[in-house]
Amino acid sequence: MRPEKKEPISDLDLNDIIDDYYDSIWSYSLFLSGHNPDAAEEITQEVFLCLIEKWHVIKKENVGGWLFGVARRKFYEYIKAEKKEKKHLLYYDDPDSPFFSDKNEAAIFDDEYFCPDESVIDEAKKKILDSLSDDERNMFNQYFEKKMTYNEIMKELGITYYSAKMRVFRLRKKIINAVKSTDLSVLLFMLI
Repeated sequence: MRPEKKEPISDLDLNDIIDDYYDSIWSYSLFLSGHNPDAAEEITQEVFLCLIEKWHVIKKENVGGWLFGVARRKFYEYIKAEKKEKKHLLYYDDPDSPFFSDKNEAAIFDDEYFCPDESVIDEAKKKILDSLSDDERNMFNQYFEKKMTYNEIMKELGITYYSAKMRVFRLRKKIINAVKSTDLSVLLFMLI
């Protein structure tokens, strides 16, 4: 006996699938995005755009799992894009920030107004680095100064990839909090 041949999605089925799954995919995207409705909407739209592009090769019986899988992948892509955008823009979007520029480019500031004296920066940097434990200072040197990857750190320290990633995350968080307490947020650009 031959296995039953699965039917591809037809034009009529496509509208029904969008109607049936839109709310579920949006709710799932909302959950993934930490209850960010804008992100959920963007992810959901990307999922259904992908469905519209590939509807002719998807089997009707697999559409639910396929949609949720695409939602998960689109969420990861969204997070990557957000991280990349934030990394490049940093504070340039925030009008309250001293780094704000209407053109999202580094604004040119008067040195006396913008930058504290070099010795003040060096002293604050030294104070922050001195507050780190030996292990944290070693991790700082490996990740921020030597620009080692998580894999390289993992091999050198004999830890797992995720342990290396978590240690760098905690270190970055500790440094950011220390910089905030120095009231010299310009150091964020110099340290990280």
